[in-house]
Amino acid sequence: MTKLTNVKAIAFCSLMAGLTILLTLLSNFIIGTSLLAMIVLPLIASFVSLKVEFKYRFIYFFTCLITFFFDPSLTIFMVIPSLVSGIVLGSLVSKYIQSYYVVFITSLVVSTLQIISTHLVNLIYEVNMIELFSTVLKINITDFIKVKAAILKKDTITGVSAK
Repeated sequence: MTKLTNVKAIAFCSLMAGLTILLTLLSNFIIGTSLLAMIVLPLIASFVSLKVEFKYRFIYFFTCLITFFFDPSLTIFMVIPSLVSGIVLGSLVSKYIQSYYVVFITSLVVSTLQIISTHLVNLIYEVNMIELFSTVLKINITDFIKVKAAILKKDTITGVSAK
C-alpha cells in the first residue's frame, strides 16, 4: 500500500482522529455505541498505520488523546488500548510479516493491555477484578490464587518465590 505525502498524511490523520474522537464522544451519550467503538477504533488505527509513515502515527495517537479531557476513564480503558492494538496491527501488516506472527504479537499486546487495565482498575477504583469475576462466574477464589501462584511460581501460603 502506498504511503501518503506529508500534507495528505497530516490531513488523513486529522480526519481519522476526528472520527475517533467523534465515535468516542458518541459512545458516552448513545447507549450501545461503545460496543461499536470497541470494534471500529482499532480498525481506524490500523488503517492509519497502513496509510501513513511512522511519525504521523504519533500525531494521530496524541490527537486522539483529546478525549481524556471529556472522559478520562473512557480514554484510559478503551481509547488507548484500541489505538495501541490498532497501530501495532497496522504496523505489523505494513511490514509484510507472516500472518501467524501478526496474530500472535497483536494478541500478546492486547493481553498485556488487558492485564495493565485490570491493575489500573484495582489501583484507581479499588475494585479487585479477580474477585469480581470469580463471584460473577461462581468460581472459587482459591482456584484463581493457585493459578496466579503457579504462573508467578510462588508458594501460596508464604508468598515466597520458589527456587
